[in-house]
Amino acid sequence: MKLIKNLSYIFVILVFFSCNKEDNSLKESVRNYDNIVCNNVIKNTDGTYALVGSQYNINNGKDLLISKFSTEYDLKWSYVYEKEFNQSGTSLVETGDGYIAVGTSAINNSDSTNLLIVKINNNGEFVWQKEFFKSQNFKSKGNDIIEALDNNYIITGELIPYNYYEEQTISNFIIKISSSGDSIAGRIYIGNGFSIIKKSDNYLISGSNSIFIIKEDLSLYMAYSFPFKAVKSQLYLNNDNSFLCYGNTGLNNSFIIKYNSDFDSVWSKQYNLKHIVALTQHGLNTYLTGYIPYEYFNELLIGEIDNEGNMFFSTSDSSDSESIRYSKEGKKVFYLEDKNRFLIWENYNQNKLSVYEVNQTGKLIQ
Repeated sequence: MKLIKNLSYIFVILVFFSCNKEDNSLKESVRNYDNIVCNNVIKNTDGTYALVGSQYNINNGKDLLISKFSTEYDLKWSYVYEKEFNQSGTSLVETGDGYIAVGTSAINNSDSTNLLIVKINNNGEFVWQKEFFKSQNFKSKGNDIIEALDNNYIITGELIPYNYYEEQTISNFIIKISSSGDSIAGRIYIGNGFSIIKKSDNYLISGSNSIFIIKEDLSLYMAYSFPFKAVKSQLYLNNDNSFLCYGNTGLNNSFIIKYNSDFDSVWSKQYNLKHIVALTQHGLNTYLTGYIPYEYFNELLIGEIDNEGNMFFSTSDSSDSESIRYSKEGKKVFYLEDKNRFLIWENYNQNKLSVYEVNQTGKLIQ
């Protein structure tokens, strides 16, 4: 384990902007960081940002990474959790005294993985670490974590049998832990557990083809099926208490389903050849980021969806030799209310991070 100190949308109405580190005219507008692979970003209560993901090392492959960024997206510090084999972070939550991140940790030199939970303080220093489901019969992965209504923390993820192609059964686990990482309660249900949000006095968890409503004691209250078989799905709670379920179907297509506050489906849409990774709301419209997959690279996707689910989108010019040389995947988008702009967090060329603002016509803020 080590601590590294550093000082160191859209958007689119048929408009797109893409950038890379070699473009000298954009160096002052774009923050570029080497060896940071972003899986998720949260905005902290003080307006700064925290990222969770991984970084590569020459010995083990990759390590879990948590990084803190200023309000102007400058890297303040990075914490790296190192073990003998691969680790990666998928989600994190801000606590009063730091962060708790969840992800995976490889078991020996095998394909099996444990649920990994790591706590650090506000200075990026290690506090504690926990691992669950220590079995070489399963691949366990923590996908999301939130603060519970009782000030503890709830984690959801998936248990995949090592011989999955024979058994074809994936289980969704839900664990409640204390602020010190001790297990308080746990449940296992059939299906995936990709994303979790709080709604009223319950929790919603998205799976591969259902949304589970979970009570405070983690018991199942109700489940709603949706019409798409998802490889991955996420949940986003709107300001009016309606919510969106979005994800990817495994056929290089994405979907979004809008539900009202009573869990009635308002509309559902599929979008061909697009991977929606993250979205945010501004007014009646929804803005998203992700990527468009090609055979050898991915193009950055930035899009706008109106209140009926109609998408407007554009991508970089694939005829540009520079744009096809690098893969770009949007990982997170925020609306900056004080600036009336959007903030994009992008994985670039596999192990680089770019952070930049765009205005509502999709143009980079110089």
